[in-house]
Amino acid sequence: MALVRTPVPPADRKYSAGAFDWRFQTEIKVRFTSAPSHVTTKAIWNAFQREGNIVYIELYQDGNGKLDGSGTVRFCPPPSHDFWKQGRFAASFPPDAHVHTLRLKLLQPEPRKFRAPLNGRIYPEKIVVPAKSLTFGYMHGPMAMQTMYTVNAIQNAQIKVVQDLNYRTIDIHFPLQTNAQKASSYRIRLSHASKLVIFQPSSLIPPHRKRIVMSLDTPPELAIKQDGSATHQKEARRWGENDQWYRHGNIMAANSDIRDPSTSPTSLNVSDAAINIGRWTTYSLEISEHEPKAFDWFCDALRDFNIPVRQAPTFEYSGEVVQPVWTVIDRPILTEQAHSDSLAELMDHTATPLDFEVRYQLEVCISEGRLNEYTISRSFVERLRKLERTMAIDLLESVSAHETRFYDPMAIFNLKELQRKKSKKNRLPNYCTIVRSAVVTPSTIYFSSPTIEISNRVVRQYTNHSNHFLRVRFSDEKPKGRLYAARNNTMTHVYQRIKETLTNGISIGDRHYEFLAFGNSQLREHGAYFYNPIPHVTTDRIRAWMGDFEDIPQVAKYAARLGQCFSTTRAIHGARAQLEELPDVMSANGKYNFTDGVGRISKALAALAATEMGTVTHDGEPPSVLQFRLGGCKGVLAVWPQRNEYLRIHVRPSQYKFHAQYEGLEVIRWSQLSAAHLNQQIIAVLSTLGVKDEIFIQEMRSQLSSLAEAMGNEKTALGMLQKEVDHNQQSLVLAAMVSDGFQSARDPFMMSVLKLWRAWNIKYLKEKAKIVVSQGAVLLGCTDEAQVLKGHFDRLQPSSTSPSERELFKSTPEVFVQLSKGVNDKPQVVEGFMLLARNPSLHPGDIRVVRGVNKPELRHLRDVVVLPQTGDRDIASMCSGGDLDGDDYVVIWNRDLLPRTWNHPPMDFTPPPSVKKRSGVTIDDITSFFVEYMKNDSLPAIACAHRAQADYSDEGVMSPKCIELARLHSQAVDFPKSGQSAKMNQALQPRKFPHWMGRRPEKSYKSSKVLGKLYDEVELVDFEPDYSPAFDSRILSRSQDLGGHVLSTVGEIKQRYDDAVRRIMSQHAIKTEFEVWSTFVIEHIKRDSEYKFHETIGQLSTALKEAFRDECIERAGGRDMAKLGPFVTAMYFVTHEEVALANERWKRQRCSASDAQARGETMPMMSFPWLFPTILGRLAVGELDKDTLDTTISTAEPSRDTSKQALAHKQLTPVDDALQTEEGVTHRGQVLEMFTGKTPHQISNTGKLIDFGNDEAPIPPNSAAENGTAGSAARCLPIRSGQPGMGQKPEGEDRLQDLEQNAGQEDVARRDLPQRKTGRLWHGLSKMHD
Repeated sequence: MALVRTPVPPADRKYSAGAFDWRFQTEIKVRFTSAPSHVTTKAIWNAFQREGNIVYIELYQDGNGKLDGSGTVRFCPPPSHDFWKQGRFAASFPPDAHVHTLRLKLLQPEPRKFRAPLNGRIYPEKIVVPAKSLTFGYMHGPMAMQTMYTVNAIQNAQIKVVQDLNYRTIDIHFPLQTNAQKASSYRIRLSHASKLVIFQPSSLIPPHRKRIVMSLDTPPELAIKQDGSATHQKEARRWGENDQWYRHGNIMAANSDIRDPSTSPTSLNVSDAAINIGRWTTYSLEISEHEPKAFDWFCDALRDFNIPVRQAPTFEYSGEVVQPVWTVIDRPILTEQAHSDSLAELMDHTATPLDFEVRYQLEVCISEGRLNEYTISRSFVERLRKLERTMAIDLLESVSAHETRFYDPMAIFNLKELQRKKSKKNRLPNYCTIVRSAVVTPSTIYFSSPTIEISNRVVRQYTNHSNHFLRVRFSDEKPKGRLYAARNNTMTHVYQRIKETLTNGISIGDRHYEFLAFGNSQLREHGAYFYNPIPHVTTDRIRAWMGDFEDIPQVAKYAARLGQCFSTTRAIHGARAQLEELPDVMSANGKYNFTDGVGRISKALAALAATEMGTVTHDGEPPSVLQFRLGGCKGVLAVWPQRNEYLRIHVRPSQYKFHAQYEGLEVIRWSQLSAAHLNQQIIAVLSTLGVKDEIFIQEMRSQLSSLAEAMGNEKTALGMLQKEVDHNQQSLVLAAMVSDGFQSARDPFMMSVLKLWRAWNIKYLKEKAKIVVSQGAVLLGCTDEAQVLKGHFDRLQPSSTSPSERELFKSTPEVFVQLSKGVNDKPQVVEGFMLLARNPSLHPGDIRVVRGVNKPELRHLRDVVVLPQTGDRDIASMCSGGDLDGDDYVVIWNRDLLPRTWNHPPMDFTPPPSVKKRSGVTIDDITSFFVEYMKNDSLPAIACAHRAQADYSDEGVMSPKCIELARLHSQAVDFPKSGQSAKMNQALQPRKFPHWMGRRPEKSYKSSKVLGKLYDEVELVDFEPDYSPAFDSRILSRSQDLGGHVLSTVGEIKQRYDDAVRRIMSQHAIKTEFEVWSTFVIEHIKRDSEYKFHETIGQLSTALKEAFRDECIERAGGRDMAKLGPFVTAMYFVTHEEVALANERWKRQRCSASDAQARGETMPMMSFPWLFPTILGRLAVGELDKDTLDTTISTAEPSRDTSKQALAHKQLTPVDDALQTEEGVTHRGQVLEMFTGKTPHQISNTGKLIDFGNDEAPIPPNSAAENGTAGSAARCLPIRSGQPGMGQKPEGEDRLQDLEQNAGQEDVARRDLPQRKTGRLWHGLSKMHD
């Protein structure tokens, strides 16, 4: 191991521009030329490695991207002699071993200087300190370390500590010999960003010897150094020292006689580790006396970069042998020899096992660092066992929810939680469940307290065994978060641990959780479901119940179909529906599907579902589109009215994925209006297509100004909150709170959430360029079942670069968009040219210009974008390869954002063929694919490279590199289904990044493009909750008559609610309750994409609120205002009292309120009464005239009388929710089979009908089908009552539509339809596109 000695100038030394002496540099760089063009980094490494320690190699390329035989080699420390002095260097390179003479030149690098933020002192990039020994252990007191393992420096294998001020890391290098082989070089990496506590003890050692102790609350990264010659990639053009360091989890003991790690389940108990990296997170280093100045400089740099070094004269070390709690609560794992040992049998009898739920919660506390397994004694376990079971669980849940480490575990028995009454089990909404979860990292495993989540089909089916499910996610060490794919083999051992966990399962006490399955979204999050099997309910039986997948030969698709059952859904009960088959609508060449993923649902059935879910719109109508699951079917169902309102569902072949038992209709989500946002990708595309920078800058400045004004202006706040609706619709809740006067009253919760909303918006403006577009919306897509919209036709596309207005009308496809709340809160149809896109949009053809039209046949559809069924190619697939099975579309009708270049030819998003397996797919195949996906998930890296290359290139997203990256991105998106990964070579990887991407200074350049300008416009603001304002007197004045019983009941529920919120905060590393309540989360563990996390936290928050809301209603005695009003008033009053008491305590302890973070950690939670924002609003404004309030509505709309909906539900709900199909009646628990023995019906929209056969022609309007008497499902067609004839022009068309009709009449309106083998054709069908 090369020992780098850091030059030690005075602390305030400044670098001079004097003579360059390579001997005193930290590293040097040598440039070479005249190498063969086929040279590799490995060949260069082999040629130069004898000269010194190589840390970086780069091969240069010419303007065409080909290697030109030149490059650089960096050495650290500098070599022992100046081998470059002669200017030439002889080296042989494979494959012919011909000797080449390289020309060399020593480059004089610019000194890497880093200025301390606290005092401006200058430091070099790396400060290196040698050490004599390294001791691993843990903190068993505030100033006490328990030592567990010590490593000493040996000859030619030093221990050193390297502080890298560029990466803000501290690396500890040490040698270790675990076998008879020579010592290996190990490295643990600590980050400045982690909760790093550093002590400088001065006791128990002679004064001339120095020690430093570094303690973490989470494990570091562990890596082992490999031979440099074996770490080069064949096509790589760069190689760095980090390519030699291979990540590991723990350092295992040699020849363990306890268990074989490769076949043992993953557990918190790692008793066979020589050094338990996951649990021993305190490190004591004895510093070599030969480098005292380097050590002082090292400590100064820590302090100057805001890492305190605490002087600890009373610091203590303990070397006493201690045993973990597992020896008390686990029966020992015995070897064959030990089974006959009577002592071992005696040990088995002395084990003190705990009830599983108590044991699980104890492991939560241990894994999160609240308790330490080495400090828990047998007496602690015995006392825990004596507690009533629910009391023990409540106590441990409270311990895990608080950010406190208990050095003395017995102290938890003094907590006030023990004084509580027996915990009342939370009453869950019928679509929710309690879920346990775990996060597996390279070195350890974290368990989380059970949380409320929306359930899925599998958990509902096995609801009696729901506590046997475990949600598992694989992640990097905290706080790093998500595991990213490595371009080399440095993560091999980490992936091996993941595979072993998937294969061997997870052990918690006497339970053994086995891998079950994963969904598509779970796969992208690197997560899966595990299950603890019991007799008669095993993982194999559950998978068999989920469906018949035997005819699926592709591993990726097989796994995706399994995962379809794990979509979070709400089950709709009591819907005895008629299920009918409907043909897909295909293009003439059979390549494109206009109805991919979309079916139909009758309005009556949609109304029933909406009433049960409480999602009826403000005018009492059901949502227009439902994303659903039904047996093996998936996608969306669009409401399509028929004259006879049967409970009817139409499903297409593209929606039917596999045979599965029918368990009723399940709804994932529904159509609703959300605000449209620009983002970095869309802005980059629009900028390339010709939208001026000033347009984007003006939009951003306007939003920033409005956000600032909204803090003090109710009108501005109300307008923004009502228009800029977030995905979880929480802005509407805030808007209602503002409307009810809570902003003017300066209620502390209202003001805090408003501040959070502003900080959250500004954060995403800065980091994502997430600019709200007021003239736009994010909408679910569906299809035009009436076939009245004109689609995309290749022959109509303009040939000139400057098309006329007539050509634009003629060529632009039509869509239908109707907002449920437009001008004056009335429905509004959006007409005119608009942008249509999906996120992310990378290709210049991903953003389409379409034209909104008003079609009476489609006016029943609201808050969706309706796409045509006609044309040469479906519009959905042009938008980043989208479809209609639940995709969201960004629709923008702001004319300023229309680009100069319209409708660039779209990319071909045809996925690569799936990899098929000759034999049947096994669970081992599925778990292997899971690991392969993690290893090769290049989607984030490709997206990042695309943004950087688009900014760097003058051609923007049209540059060849960006076009190729867009293609790779599409392939990476399809990886979970196709099984084919996308490989990005180094030529596509950016060398430099624009400053707005937040990379290190030496890797960045100042961007002058639009995204750089937008980035510079924004200054981040910190979120600080506002605890000082008084609570609203309008509500407090009603608290005078509250009785002690109701206040006691409210206090007990609030305590459990607060704990539940803390559990979510702890699980996702969220800092405040305001973020959980509002879903406007500023910071969290980066395991998911931001969009996915916002969706996830929305589900968690909704489930939490509804669970406690239902309990409050029950404890209050019902929904009528006479009972619920006082109860909610009590909730507000109890919260006020807790906050007021805490404020008084804060004032006594601190004279200043400047330490906002410390204050926030001591304040009670305030969100509890805001489970009922509507009721609080009515209490505040005095609207108490209604007897009952509908509290299930998640938005802030005024409560409505839902008696009509309830009556409709009562009338329509039959006894048995079976399905009526062509084959007969399918009841719950029976296999639902569709499209059996049939060729899917296909309709071509090129002006011709593909032959349906004599008996399967479409039924024209005014036939028996329209009256609900069709006998064949294939004949079920859209019914349009009260609409104009198919060839008749609807009234109210404007001048633009008339212009289009005149311009395109010859080419568009005319359809020659030869009547061949059809027998029947709709009269006037040739005019259906008029």
